[in-house]
Amino acid sequence: MMSEFEAIEKIGDESEKYAYGGRAFKLSIIAARMAENWRLITQRYSARQIDELRKIIIKSATNLADYFLKIGDKKQLAFIYEFLNDDAVSIEKDEPFLYETLVRAGLELQDYDSTYALVSVIDKKSEFLPQEMAKSIADVIKSEGYRAWLAKQ
Repeated sequence: MMSEFEAIEKIGDESEKYAYGGRAFKLSIIAARMAENWRLITQRYSARQIDELRKIIIKSATNLADYFLKIGDKKQLAFIYEFLNDDAVSIEKDEPFLYETLVRAGLELQDYDSTYALVSVIDKKSEFLPQEMAKSIADVIKSEGYRAWLAKQ
């Protein structure tokens, strides 16, 4: 009987199989499954364990999104972006590196409504962001697309 990961390797295309030796694709599947099963996770673990697990998952998924941005793999980027941009990701609790990655990924994937909504929330908390991340957010706020989106709101 074939393991789940062997089956995933067989159905993935070449770029998915070989990114980080295939580990990137596998981790994206694991992250998605954990998101789907978050309710079960919350029932089995303590609040402290869940918070630690959540931080690890978000950091790992953010690193993967950065990698897929770098190599231009929009298919995998979209998969990770959807996971990171889920309502379960709270703007108050997560680390600033997540916000910049979500904004860059959203712009790359042309998900402007979601990205601009996120930027408007982040902008209110920009004093907590590291300087270069705050600059990235400020660049989006200065853009014509953002101003047009804001006018529609």
